[in-house]
Amino acid sequence: MSTPTQQVTRNAQDMLDHHEVILALRVEWGAEAREHARSTQLVWSRPPWSVLFLPLLELYRLPIRAKRMRAEPNVWGILALTSIGGRILLASTPWRRKRPIGVVEVLPHNAPLQLDLELMETDLIPLLRVGHREFVVNGVDFKALVKAVEGGVVRSFDIEHGLDRLKATSQKLYG
Repeated sequence: MSTPTQQVTRNAQDMLDHHEVILALRVEWGAEAREHARSTQLVWSRPPWSVLFLPLLELYRLPIRAKRMRAEPNVWGILALTSIGGRILLASTPWRRKRPIGVVEVLPHNAPLQLDLELMETDLIPLLRVGHREFVVNGVDFKALVKAVEGGVVRSFDIEHGLDRLKATSQKLYG
């Protein structure tokens, strides 16, 4: 059975058959992406009794989330990293985030992948800057990105130098 990141990568490769996609990441962008990620991350820092409270909170958020989906239909997508340094942003729907539906933008070739380490250390939000865009990366895909950078599959000067800080943050949180 393949991991979610492998499925996303395979789906991106199927859509971009003329490119060799080495890694694809589920991302969210836009004005409210950081706040949405922050509210999602707060779930993990709440006390155990909040399990009873969170379903009610989600029911309250449904109309807000639906309004956001109608207002900004292309805030969820897939960032495909190719073997020759291409960065291609693909659109997806909020209900099927693993399947791309079209190309949003081709980002600059060999654009650096810059990680906001301060935000990662304080709020555990994996914020990645590629060219002029800012993305909040899915947590599972972020772990795959870090492993790919460690393994030398993906080249990113900023993430390579931030690996010690990322490991220190994970050790502090998870012992």
